[in-house]
Amino acid sequence: MIRVLYFARLAEAFKKSGEPMMKGSAKTVGQIVDRLKARDSHWEKMLVEGQFQIMVNKQIVNGDHPIKDGDEIALV
Repeated sequence: MIRVLYFARLAEAFKKSGEPMMKGSAKTVGQIVDRLKARDSHWEKMLVEGQFQIMVNKQIVNGDHPIKDGDEIALV
C-alpha cells in the first residue's frame, strides 16, 4: 500500500487531498501516474507530464523513480 497526495490545482481538480492505493505490480512512480491517468480523460488532462512535480517521501523525483510499499507520493 502507498499513499498518493494531491496538492494545489490537482487537489482542487480531483476534489480530494489524497488517497491510499495498492502498489500492485507498479515498480516506478511513473507507473502509478499512468494508472491515475487511465481513470478517465479528466485525470489524463490534469496529469500532463511537465505540468506537475512528483515527490516521493518528500524528495523531488522523476517518473522512473522506484517505489515500495509504504511510500508517500505527492503530486504538486
